[in-house]
Amino acid sequence: YFGYKGRDGYRDFRERFLTQNAEADLRTSFSPVNFIRAYYGGVNDRSGFARWLNDHLFDGATFKALHRPKGPIVWINASDIYNRTPFLFTYDTFAALCSDLDQLRIADAVAASAAVPIVFAPIVVSATSPHCGYRMPQWLSEALADRNASLRLKAYASALDSYQNDDPLDYVKLLDGGLTDNIGVTGFTLERSAAGTPYGPLSPSAAVRLTTLIFIVADAGSDSDVNWAKSLHGPKAAELLDAVTSTTLAASVRNEFDALKLAVSQW
Repeated sequence: YFGYKGRDGYRDFRERFLTQNAEADLRTSFSPVNFIRAYYGGVNDRSGFARWLNDHLFDGATFKALHRPKGPIVWINASDIYNRTPFLFTYDTFAALCSDLDQLRIADAVAASAAVPIVFAPIVVSATSPHCGYRMPQWLSEALADRNASLRLKAYASALDSYQNDDPLDYVKLLDGGLTDNIGVTGFTLERSAAGTPYGPLSPSAAVRLTTLIFIVADAGSDSDVNWAKSLHGPKAAELLDAVTSTTLAASVRNEFDALKLAVSQW
């Protein structure tokens, strides 16, 4: 929202989003119909949350609206559940899809980044466009060929390559970015690896002016405070599912912070 509205325009975010009931248009009840929807992939589709964001927050704006003089770089990431990699809403990604990122609604990208499995059906992006004369960028071809490239970068490069060359892949299915990058650092680490310059992803003029880097993480995690840890028995099924999810996310976050520290130290 800051990238869309700018320094002087974002201050109504609280009134437009934080104090609003964004769940009003979502299906949240425990009902047979919703259980059937969940079985077929998700209780809510893009006509709910994405439409609410588009109508109430982003005013129908597309990624083209993010092109403002001196505006920030905005990375939005979801998870490509076919390739099991982050899906970055960037021009490199959409070039590989033979699609125009500037025509995509910001609300659809934000909804994809928050599409919790089962609660939301995957956001679908077509990979069936006819060949468009796509030329693989140099960093991507180097990542695919380099045996010493980081596994994170190589997986991302392979995912982009699959959008052009993988016959079974006609539709990219996107879910919550937290499945592959719970704190959203992949955009930086991948763009840093792909930049090919000592200062990328910054421009030369921005790099020489940089004096302070602040990285803010909004942590929605919770501390371990469970009764089953004090008992010989348990946890039960629901508690076990919560523990497994929390354990997986915690391990992922630690790895992501290590990747961020490494990328910054090499910057």
